[in-house]
Amino acid sequence: MIFTVFALVCAGDLVIKELRSRARRRRKWARSSYRNVYAPLFGDLVKIHITTASLSLTVRDRLNRAVFKLTTRKSLKRGIKAAWRELFGKHRQRRSGEVDFGDSFPLQRMREQIYRNLIYCDDEIVDLIADAWNTRIEYGMPQNELTEEDIQLYDYVMKRHAYLKKRVSA
Repeated sequence: MIFTVFALVCAGDLVIKELRSRARRRRKWARSSYRNVYAPLFGDLVKIHITTASLSLTVRDRLNRAVFKLTTRKSLKRGIKAAWRELFGKHRQRRSGEVDFGDSFPLQRMREQIYRNLIYCDDEIVDLIADAWNTRIEYGMPQNELTEEDIQLYDYVMKRHAYLKKRVSA
């Protein structure tokens, strides 16, 4: 009986030590990620001010698409359902933007910073920077105009910086 209680206490102690060790490693990674990646990126993004706009379908476009769906479906029930979705469903809104003042969008500097500190980056920021870079190359966008991918990258860096700052300072 005493041996069983002692074994349970030792097992509980090992579990608690492992949980504390994991928490310590997570805090250390968050601190390194904040200092090496997100704080410099935030510093680059604070120097500029961007304005964004959402582009959505007009009523005429929605109506035309709904009529097309209604007339091309074989079944009337499916046609009505598809037309209803075209009229009243949520359509993905494409955002665009531009840099109002400050330097141009610092995509090149951000890309260099991320690839220099790749060990501290999460997968999402690597994917976002690659998407933004590829879109900019593919469409040949000027430096002061922003694509949807640039805006997503901007939003992600701002949110992640705030999250890590809160976590590191706690």
